[in-house]
Parts: sequence; structure tokens; C-alpha cells
Amino acid sequence: MISTATIHYLPLPGTLPVSSRIERDLARIVRGIREAAGEALEAILLVGGYGRGEGGELGDGPEAAAHNDYDLVAVCSSVSRRLRHAIERASVALGSEIGVDVDVHPVPRALVAFPPATLFWLDVSLGGARVLDGDADVLRTMRAVRTRDVPLEEGARLLANRATGIAISRLRGARTSPLETARHVHKAVLACGDVRLLAADRYRLRVGDRAADLARLAHAGAAPRSLAEAYAEAAAFRARPDRWTGPADIEGWLERSKDEIARWHLEFESYRFSERVDLDGYLERRSPLYPRSADTLPIGAPAAVRAAVRRQASLRPYFGHPREKLARVAIALAYLPLSRAVAVARELMALPRDASAGLVLDALSSLRGVGA
Repeated sequence: MISTATIHYLPLPGTLPVSSRIERDLARIVRGIREAAGEALEAILLVGGYGRGEGGELGDGPEAAAHNDYDLVAVCSSVSRRLRHAIERASVALGSEIGVDVDVHPVPRALVAFPPATLFWLDVSLGGARVLDGDADVLRTMRAVRTRDVPLEEGARLLANRATGIAISRLRGARTSPLETARHVHKAVLACGDVRLLAADRYRLRVGDRAADLARLAHAGAAPRSLAEAYAEAAAFRARPDRWTGPADIEGWLERSKDEIARWHLEFESYRFSERVDLDGYLERRSPLYPRSADTLPIGAPAAVRAAVRRQASLRPYFGHPREKLARVAIALAYLPLSRAVAVARELMALPRDASAGLVLDALSSLRGVGA
């Protein structure tokens, strides 16, 4: 059983300590995870921006609020479906209570010892995790994940994930706050830079270090200068979004930004596939986008059938694992002209031809639940 030790989060060397409010948030999250996981819980890890010691804050002083999501790992002796659902319910409730999304990923202790070669575990291996509670030695026996171990399709999956955020902003239109739209755009820009660094074997833990390396690549002609400049701006936004002064026409800015992001995204995919990839060809591609991912092959067909039975996603048209369909839908909605994007998304998700943008958004959210 997990210990009842108090939270012992510490920022990385050279970073500012988190606010008292964020400390209280984390302590509340720890209690909530304990209650949900019970005896199976062995440790709680803080990962993501706050695990790296560079999570964004809104405001100054001890009551500065969190801006980024709280990402955590619940390390358990084993993970049953019942436990997974309990932690998922607790995550939603905690997010509603705190006012910031809380994502808790339950994983078995054995997986922490021998993690897969993903970007998530690369960040943890590079030092981007803090033990909030439980076994303080849980990370000491973890097998290292190196940048060169991570396949390029991990970068492609990150780009598709960030495209989903842009798609949501476009479908919601004026219902999305300017700050939320900016958050989606800047996260996509950071992803475009991160995958370049991954491909160059220069991916590092800190966003500031990545920005410096990307600027060096741009100076050497190995990355677009516009991307390096946008990445630096996105890094600044990530740290203090409340200091961002956005354009008056936020929707116009979103449309201009998504065009550049689409170009950077497809340049990476062209590099990954060793052939020129345009947007239409990418969306119509029948072969798997993620052929090396252990969590999509060979379980694609069973996962697609389960999603169809639960009415979370249609089997038509069939692309394999729902993640394959999600990538195509998200990228269409993020980058195509909006009217055409909605039409393509309807076709990819087998929706009625007159389905509204709201229904498309609902279907995207449902598909995201099984394909993320």
C-alpha cells in the first residue's frame, strides 16, 4: 500500500518554485488518486510540464494558478479495468474541482521498470518526472530510454494529437476563448519543433534547451527559421500565457497559423515516409500511418470492433486501429478549408452528409476517447 508521506515535489534546479496554489492542487490530486486506487497504488509521479519544473502559471505570487494540464502517473502493482475506470472517474472529478484538466495514467510497476520507447517515457527517462508520493525509488530501476530509441512515428502521433486541438478550436469557433485557441496553436508549434529535434537526435528535456537547439539547426539551414522563431514564441507563451498579447482577429490568426503548422507537419511526414506527402495524399493513404506502434498492431481490428460495438467509432471506412482514423480526421479538420474539412470528416467517420459542425465535434471527441 502507498505510504501516507506528505507531498515532496521539488522543482528542477534553476527553475522557480511553484505557487502555493499549485502545491495545494497537487496535494489534493494525490489524495484523490489514493482514494481511487486503494491498495494497488505504489507511487504517484508528476510528469509533463510541471514534472519538468516548467509548467505555466497564470499570475504572480503564491496564488498563481496552473495553466497547463496536470499530468500524472499512478504506478500500481497491477492495473485492472476496474482500477482504470476508477482512476479515470477520479481524474475528471479532480479536474472539475481544481479548474484545470487532470490526466492520470495508471501503469503497472513492471512497465515502469521496462518502459516502451515512446516520447512520454523518453521525457521521464531524461528526468522529467517527480515522485509526489509513495516509493521514492520507483524510478531508480527504470531502464533508460534514449532519443535514438524512439521511432519517428512517435513524433507523427504527437503531431496528430496536437492537430486535434487545432481542429477543436476551429469547430468551436467563437465559443473557444482566445487563450484556449492560442494554447492549441502554440502546443502544435512546439510539437513541430520537437519532432525535428527527435529526428536530428537532439531532443532534450527542457523546452528552453530545445528552443536553443532548434535555433542552431535553423542557423545551419537544417530547420526553417520561421519554425525556430515560432517555437521560441510558443515556449514563452507556455511559461506565462497571461502575458500573451494576441491579435484582435483571433480566428484569422488561427487560420494563418494552421497553414504554417500544416506545412511543418507534412514536411516531417515526408521525411518519415521518404517521399513527398501532400495533405490529400496523406488523408487518402490506405497503408498504416503507424506501422511500428506496438499498441496499434496487431490489435487494430479488435480495437476497431470494440469501438464500433460501443458506438464510439464507425468501422467504415476501415483503417485498422481507431487511432489511425483519428489521425486522419484530426488532420483534415485542422488543416483543410473548414467547409471541406467538415465534409471529409463526415465521410471518414461515416456521419450523415448533413451532420453539423457540432455533431462532427461530438464524434471527434468520441473517437478521441478510443484513439488517443
